[in-house]
Amino acid sequence: MRKTDIHCHVLPGIDDGSQSWQESLEMLKLAAAQGFEAAVATPHASERFSDRTPREIREMCGLLEERAKAVFGQTFRIYPGQEILYSEEAAERLLRGELLTINGSSYVLVEFVPNTPYSSILQGVERLRMSGFLPVVAHVERYGALRRDEGPEGLLEAGAILQMNYRSLAGRWYEENCVWCRKMLKEKKVQLLGTDMHNAGPRRPDTAHAEQWMKRHLDGSYIQELMYKNAQRILKNERLAAAQAC
Repeated sequence: MRKTDIHCHVLPGIDDGSQSWQESLEMLKLAAAQGFEAAVATPHASERFSDRTPREIREMCGLLEERAKAVFGQTFRIYPGQEILYSEEAAERLLRGELLTINGSSYVLVEFVPNTPYSSILQGVERLRMSGFLPVVAHVERYGALRRDEGPEGLLEAGAILQMNYRSLAGRWYEENCVWCRKMLKEKKVQLLGTDMHNAGPRRPDTAHAEQWMKRHLDGSYIQELMYKNAQRILKNERLAAAQAC
């Protein structure tokens, strides 16, 4: 099945992801073997990782795509983006062009500190929406407040798009996080899956177990939206159903 990765750390030497061009190519090779044809490079944008400009990131995406084609003999598209750690300045920095949206679209991959209160996550989503952006909440399963409090419904109503990591679906059936993730997919509360790959080792792209479970429990059209169609819509700056309601 065709796939586009909406969330990965494949650009070398920028953050805690790939540390070399060779490792980046190894990561893409692993991803291609699992059906990925394209990926959005989303290096961290935070106080810890903030030394690369949007222009440099776009240039690195082009270079990696060229190197991948030279090595693999086929095109593996690399689109620019960032995983932005939310702050009150995020919207202004996006408007000034200091931070990247996903491929120049209105969509922004945004993360929060895992213990962020629900009200603060919701406020962040609303502020980005008011500034004209469509927030994609990264690895939504990491925020304990969404399991303890109101769940994801309020974020969806506010116009958020929810992204979950493939690996979070691959746990034991009795593990709390895995149970919650699978429940969210059965209820179709999630719009995107991503690898969040950081290297070719422990945090390599790995979708097999998640796909096995999805094929048993979800309908095929929803699986295609999670893995490919919604990511393609974002790259084209088309509205997703979750965003159209707002």
